[in-house]
Amino acid sequence: MANENTLARIVAGRTDLVFDYVSSGTTAKAKDRDGVSLIEWCAYYGDVSAIRFLLLNGESLDPRANNFGLNGAVFHGHWRLCQFLIEQGADVNLACLTVESLSCTMHYAPLSGPAMIAFSEFCC
Repeated sequence: MANENTLARIVAGRTDLVFDYVSSGTTAKAKDRDGVSLIEWCAYYGDVSAIRFLLLNGESLDPRANNFGLNGAVFHGHWRLCQFLIEQGADVNLACLTVESLSCTMHYAPLSGPAMIAFSEFCC
């Protein structure tokens, strides 16, 4: 029951609880009842620290899964996650399959401030 409650709180955005959740014995590859993994929730909320922790505890990034999830990170404005995914090998010039009019992932980003500075060198 406590683990179910913790998972529900993680799903609701409390990704800081991932550390205790996994440390209590739950696998880093755990999924909610809809099949969404912890690492996917952490990516959705842009929590790079929790993603790094999950990777150190047995989870992995799937390079076949939509360019490591870079498109979603860009869409949600998670520039730190974008930077991390690029460091892990995500391709910023990979064509967006869901938005036909855009030539690369970075054209899809509503970037400004630090994010624009961080990614201006990567765009095609």
